[in-house]
Amino acid sequence: MSESSSESPSSPFVVAVGELRPGDQRDYQVEGPIDVALDSGRIKNDVKFSFRVSSLSEGVVANGTGTFTATLTCHRCLSEWEEDRSVEVIQVYEHVPDEDGRRLEADGTIDLEPAVRDEAVLDLPLAPLCRPDCRGLCTECGTDLNTDPCSGHTDESDHPLAALRQLLDPQDT
Repeated sequence: MSESSSESPSSPFVVAVGELRPGDQRDYQVEGPIDVALDSGRIKNDVKFSFRVSSLSEGVVANGTGTFTATLTCHRCLSEWEEDRSVEVIQVYEHVPDEDGRRLEADGTIDLEPAVRDEAVLDLPLAPLCRPDCRGLCTECGTDLNTDPCSGHTDESDHPLAALRQLLDPQDT
């Protein structure tokens, strides 16, 4: 039922599907590294991808689920944590692909790595939060306000806008 591909030493995501005839289906499992590093997160460890390939007269369709562990960085307090993520991938591979398609190679192989990487990147949040009520960092000293109240920055007399505070004092009205 399940096969692993070892057709290409360059990528475990290259699988041979050339022996499939239209209407045939076959299940595969592959695992390997995908290089993704963004400011907000990166993929740690290998991506495990379980999928089914269905053969068509014009090519094949790969449909499956990829799972991976991402290391995310909170955009407010810069703390890091690991989170298990999962993505769904559906990709058509054709002998003669259109401008958006992927190619079924002449040797009967398909490379799933670009499709899996694209979905993994889209799954990483743009501005991850360690928790919904994250208070971030103190703008004065950089202390994590989630763990330390950071008192002691009360002297604002040398602040460039300190003179405007007088306009907001209730005793002056």
